Amino acid sequence: MSDQAMVERVARAIYARRVELVQGIDDFGADETYTEEAMQMARAAIEAMREPPAHPMSAPRWMPIESAPKDGWVLTWGCLHDDGVNMGETPRVRISVWETRWYSLCSGSHAATHWMPLPKPPEK
Repeated sequence: MSDQAMVERVARAIYARRVELVQGIDDFGADETYTEEAMQMARAAIEAMREPPAHPMSAPRWMPIESAPKDGWVLTWGCLHDDGVNMGETPRVRISVWETRWYSLCSGSHAATHWMPLPKPPEK
């Protein structure tokens, strides 16, 4: 399918959906042709599909700590604490595992607030 044919096909689908959404609105024309606006939206949608996907680590994926798995190592964000009392440390990223609380090898237990999976190791 040519680029122009694809744009026209997508534009017709956009226009048809628009007609469905505004059905019953008096000032919307019942014209069967698709509009230039639908063509522009179709071009933008097709162009977006051609863009390479973002690198998996380019978008932050921090999640609330309550959703973290407790059966392996993850990245955590939080401060050191002593029995639940914040020790005044600036929050930082740690590689952590759940024991009876979040624990990292370099700094011991800490009060994590967010987590994300560890990245995959290099292939070679």
